[in-house]
Amino acid sequence: MTLSEFPVVFPPDFPDATGLIHLTETGSTNDEARRLFAAQPEGNVSPVWIMTDRQISGRGRMGRNWSSPEGNLMTSLMCKPRCDLSTMGQLGFVAGLAVQESIQEMTTLSAKLKWPNDVLIEGAKCAGILLETLSNEAQEIGLAIGIGINLRHHPIDTPYRAISLNAAVGVSPTTRDMIRVLALHFDRLRVLLESRGFSAIRTLWLEQAYGIGKEITAVLTNESLTGVFRDIDAEGRLLLEKSDGSIHLIAAGDIFFGATKGKIND
Repeated sequence: MTLSEFPVVFPPDFPDATGLIHLTETGSTNDEARRLFAAQPEGNVSPVWIMTDRQISGRGRMGRNWSSPEGNLMTSLMCKPRCDLSTMGQLGFVAGLAVQESIQEMTTLSAKLKWPNDVLIEGAKCAGILLETLSNEAQEIGLAIGIGINLRHHPIDTPYRAISLNAAVGVSPTTRDMIRVLALHFDRLRVLLESRGFSAIRTLWLEQAYGIGKEITAVLTNESLTGVFRDIDAEGRLLLEKSDGSIHLIAAGDIFFGATKGKIND
């Protein structure tokens, strides 16, 4: 597929030189981002948001299915970050903050950030983020930042509480209005990351973090750890303090609040 075959437009209400593709249906917006990046000419990659009305094969972290009913925002940002592969994960914190700020701008709700990449309302999951690396024939590395926001609907068959904006306040923004605000917030925070480094993003993220100082269970690949969520470090890793005072750095895992796995809130 060549670049000209993608229906990219550059809306005037989006950040400068940022494109938008609006699809009726797709398997996964991250897969669309992968195809789009592969078609980009070497060294010439403009960021493009891809949104869809219906997503039939949406996925979350660790290959989990992501519920994608029409009326929710299902989108991915295809971009070529100005950083190396080892620090691309910092854009997940940028994306989380952008979602949190967008929800608060578009509603009266107070949204909070759950490590590493969820957004909560009233302690229930409202949005999730999935980062996947991309490549093209020139062996350039790009990033797909997949974002799902429960605007009108939320699942009920999950191991954690979920919520939608509609369930929380009775109304929800349109997907087009939400992606416009999201694109603007993301671009501003991306510029902040590039100009002032991850420490500036970390400070903002911690101000909106859910559960610092609370007991958590971290479910890792081969074990589970229970302790207190103390902080995130300069690389975005979660600091868990066990009852003996030892500190464990967690780079990836599922976090549950309270001593019982499955509880996302107190």
